[in-house]
Amino acid sequence: MYRFLSIVLTVVVLFGCSQQNDQMDKVLILRNSIVNSNGCAFDVTITADYLDSYHTFGMRCISDEIGNVTFEIIEPNSISGITGIVTSEDGKLTFDDQVLLFPTIAEDLLTPVSAPWFFLKSLKSGYIRGCGMDSGLTLLQIDDSYSDNVIKMNVQIIDGVPIFAEIIWQDRCIVTMEVREFHIL
Repeated sequence: MYRFLSIVLTVVVLFGCSQQNDQMDKVLILRNSIVNSNGCAFDVTITADYLDSYHTFGMRCISDEIGNVTFEIIEPNSISGITGIVTSEDGKLTFDDQVLLFPTIAEDLLTPVSAPWFFLKSLKSGYIRGCGMDSGLTLLQIDDSYSDNVIKMNVQIIDGVPIFAEIIWQDRCIVTMEVREFHIL
């Protein structure tokens, strides 16, 4: 009986490992495509959770081959047209003409406008903590840091394309992003 049970458990474990390796292969293909590209372009709806208030806005983002992310706010209409750039080397945020301010959770913490930059940075070089599959989605967990803060990111991928991400700081989701029209340049 124990021999039969050990054979069944071995098959189950090997099958599970095979599925996880398939998902990891897909994640690594996405990572390599982004790293070796001329950049990415995508639209994103960002929701920032400050416990006492929520802020939701839409952005159009384009990254270049070195990781700079230029953006334009596309919704709501009251702030649409605000543009800027987040630089690749340190995540420095610079606005072109008008500034979009959000309350900060902690000094030097990633602002919601910088979330797409952090999203791409983590996809390119963050520590992949785990991946798996659920209802046709590849689920990816990444650990990374920003300004000496440990930040975690959960990403949902379908057909090799990220469609959703959440950024977690101090065990609390601070930013969610619905990603649309993601393509590699």
